[in-house]
Amino acid sequence: MDYNTNTSILALRTLYIELGLVKETYDLLNALYDDNIRRKNYNEAKQNLEEVIKINDKIIIIANKGIIIIKQNSPNDNDTTVTLENLTNILQHHEYKKKLFEREANNTSNIDGQLNISKQSYSNDYLKYIIIIVVGIVVVGLTAKTMITQEESNLDGMILIIIVSLIVYFLITNLNI
Repeated sequence: MDYNTNTSILALRTLYIELGLVKETYDLLNALYDDNIRRKNYNEAKQNLEEVIKINDKIIIIANKGIIIIKQNSPNDNDTTVTLENLTNILQHHEYKKKLFEREANNTSNIDGQLNISKQSYSNDYLKYIIIIVVGIVVVGLTAKTMITQEESNLDGMILIIIVSLIVYFLITNLNI
């Protein structure tokens, strides 16, 4: 065995140790991500997913390094062939996972966006209902004033017509009548 072969074997063993440690971290963070999704802790799950994506990228880099080392210093024995196939399988699996994680990251962004939109629409609806209640109180007050005093003023009539028109418009636009 020459110096290059010994160096490449040592580099591969080091990469395998590093790969094992990184894969353990990957498995733990992936399990934590799944657990947070089940518990509906979406903010924490999103952070976990970002970490899982980084670690998945690290696994891809390590597998690529191993493949390059084997191809550069290939003694063409059975161990090298098995190692190359193993690293290629790891590489393909984690490249596939990378696509899935990117899709999940987009979905979690959409979930956050939908939650923010629903909060905004709730506050907008809340404001609309407050306005409609105030307008309703004004209509009841003007109607009561007209009934008690038995005086009809043109101004009161116009205000009532405008307010009733606004109420009808509100009902048509928001209740889809």
